[in-house]
Amino acid sequence: MDDERDRHLNMGGGLVPYDTKPSDNQAPEPLRFGVFWCLAAGAVAGYIPVLASFAGAYGTCLCTYQKGWKRILAALISLLAPSVAIALLVPSLRVGDVVVPTLVGFAFGLLTAKKRLNGNTVALTSAAAVAMLIGSDAVSSAATGTTLSQNMASLINEAVSAANVGGDPQMQAMADRVRESLSLYWPLLYGVVAVVYGFCAWLGVVMFTHSVTFGSEYKVQFRTFEAPTWILAIMVVGFAIYIAQRNGTQMPREVVFIGLNLMQGARFFVVLQGLALTVWFLASHGVGKFGQALAFIFGIQLEYSFFVMSVFGFVDGLAHFRDWPKKDKSDGQA
Repeated sequence: MDDERDRHLNMGGGLVPYDTKPSDNQAPEPLRFGVFWCLAAGAVAGYIPVLASFAGAYGTCLCTYQKGWKRILAALISLLAPSVAIALLVPSLRVGDVVVPTLVGFAFGLLTAKKRLNGNTVALTSAAAVAMLIGSDAVSSAATGTTLSQNMASLINEAVSAANVGGDPQMQAMADRVRESLSLYWPLLYGVVAVVYGFCAWLGVVMFTHSVTFGSEYKVQFRTFEAPTWILAIMVVGFAIYIAQRNGTQMPREVVFIGLNLMQGARFFVVLQGLALTVWFLASHGVGKFGQALAFIFGIQLEYSFFVMSVFGFVDGLAHFRDWPKKDKSDGQA
């Protein structure tokens, strides 16, 4: 059986399930293939960053699910070395742009391998990715003698002007509202990029958990997702700033700008918690995967129209509804 597995692995399989979980002193096939996937992720990071996040997460999982800091270092170097080298050799690429997707994949893979992938670590990883993306563009803007805010304002004005609304007053009013919204919420565009990287990294994690027979112990079900307490606190503070602004309270523009963007960023994770609560409720009542998927899609529409999932997620963050059955069971046994 071992000869058959080695034959498949040597053919480049890597996805052939292992019969048992290798111990720390066994042959290094997982590490070898993990390094290969990490090198591939680093090589494509400048051209297909979403693939870099996906392959980086999968490769990091293979490298690091066994103990040892050397395996972690091997995964990190295999990701960064080719991506940074290519960015330095190709003038059109920037180091910051290629490093972020690979690091997101590395973070998701390492957190999964160490069984620490949860709402708190996902939120921290996303926040770090947004900070690095903004920081990279800010440094590039400073190198040209401008600021990131000025560059974004120029891009927004060009994009809205290119819409060519003509002399239609209604279209002009809509264009002005779009310009105002983008001028206030442009940092969320970086958040969208970070979310896409995170989603692709999660797909790499899913491939790992399905490609090894012991992967079930690393699986993280979406219905267990919980936003950390500090996310709820940020949302409360941001919402307070929003209400104060709507009521005409005079505040520094920077406070409003930062507060509203943080509120919307926190809202994303609160919405995820609301969706996770919905999926958990349906699953606990015997609804299948198809019904759960439909409810997920419907929940997104409800959030878009009525902010329902934000309310569900925030209330669940305070009440922890999914812990109630466990408490009832423990009380009954007592």
